[in-house]
Amino acid sequence: MRVRARRTVQALVLTAVISLAVISWNSEKGNTRISAEVREDLHDSDRPLISNVAQRSRPNVPFRHHDGRHIQGLLDGQFDSQAKVMDIKFREFNQSSFQDSDIQVPGLVEVNATQRRGRPNVKPGIHPAILHASQDRQLVDRKHQSQDFNATGFPIANNLRKTELSDIFIGVKTTKRYHAGRLDLLLDTWVTMALDQTYVFTDGDDPVYSEKFYGHLINTNCSSQHTRQALCCKMSMMYDLFLQSNKRWFCHVDDDNYVNVVQLLKLLWKYKHTDDVYLGKPSLNHPIEAVDRTNNMRRVSFWFGTGGAGFCLSRALALRMSPHASGGTFTSMCQRIRLPDDVTIGFIVEVLLKKKMIKVKEFNSHLEALWQIQKMDLPNQVTLSYGSRTTKTRNIISLDKTLFPTSEDPTRLRSFHCMMFPGTGRCPEKVPPFFSPGDRQPLQRSHPVIYA
Repeated sequence: MRVRARRTVQALVLTAVISLAVISWNSEKGNTRISAEVREDLHDSDRPLISNVAQRSRPNVPFRHHDGRHIQGLLDGQFDSQAKVMDIKFREFNQSSFQDSDIQVPGLVEVNATQRRGRPNVKPGIHPAILHASQDRQLVDRKHQSQDFNATGFPIANNLRKTELSDIFIGVKTTKRYHAGRLDLLLDTWVTMALDQTYVFTDGDDPVYSEKFYGHLINTNCSSQHTRQALCCKMSMMYDLFLQSNKRWFCHVDDDNYVNVVQLLKLLWKYKHTDDVYLGKPSLNHPIEAVDRTNNMRRVSFWFGTGGAGFCLSRALALRMSPHASGGTFTSMCQRIRLPDDVTIGFIVEVLLKKKMIKVKEFNSHLEALWQIQKMDLPNQVTLSYGSRTTKTRNIISLDKTLFPTSEDPTRLRSFHCMMFPGTGRCPEKVPPFFSPGDRQPLQRSHPVIYA
């Protein structure tokens, strides 16, 4: 009896040893493509985490992404392991001592005005709301240099200065078949005011528009289909590149959005990028419900900012999201709840991080009745959009007067931009003011100073 019991114990021990060896071998094999890149970046404590693939881009070359991470899911054990590594990296990043003025960010093409080649039919005029105060910017940088750093990775004293346009990362999501139909409108209107801060994420090479955006057209090599996987793939790349940019704010819009750059800056002035801030506008009048498939199929409800209206994240909150969103894990989150990218952002922020979205009514999408926006309220909107033609009329903003025929300006956004910001974009030489002398006008507020 004792001999039989001893043999049984020996067999159990041998089985356990073999099982542990097999599990360890499978774990190392499964983590080769994702976790290896994360751990390799741990040797560099001077930058926030970003994959090596994102660092291989060269100036004036379309950004490529082809390592397959965004279509590759993570097992629970792999995700937990990567989350621990990201938490370690987050702690190291908080304690780092680099200076904002000395940051060298590979893969980003920041082209200044002297390096640009003029585009035909675009006037280089500068609106009074846009002031290029480079000398003042240098004085501010020298004044706020400090060795004290907080969770954003910026010097504490530097965090006290007001947010500038150069502190904003504006990501535009599009697809190649919409380049000619939608990107030209962006280039002729609001993008001319924020060209260095705008990055367009698409799914195919396009040398023509890559040159027009001065290298800021990024080919993600994601699918061109309008599916959950394709949308999450592009958002994952957009989020990773924002972390690498070291900017204060991450703002996402679609290719059918018009961004009032001045109003966007005013909005961000109300909040601190060092706080956990999630700005958006829901497309539903109630929280959305989803099933968390990695938590015993638990049903959860939360608010999310629809991507069609635009949303913004502070850098502090974006860093907190990194264990759940960076390095390709964002697509795993999309798969976890089986919902698109903008909904997944809300899931990470409200459910996993227990933070609340701040609703901004000045964000607008094509899902809303845009023709109902009052004329006096249009200049205060942060984003606008346009929709397809319905049975009666097209979902566009309503203007009393237009500067272009319907064939050239079917969305009315070109006329709106030229009346609001004459001298920028492709506008006529003589432009009437947006408000007529007899119109009731909103309270006049000073324009923010934008450092380009």
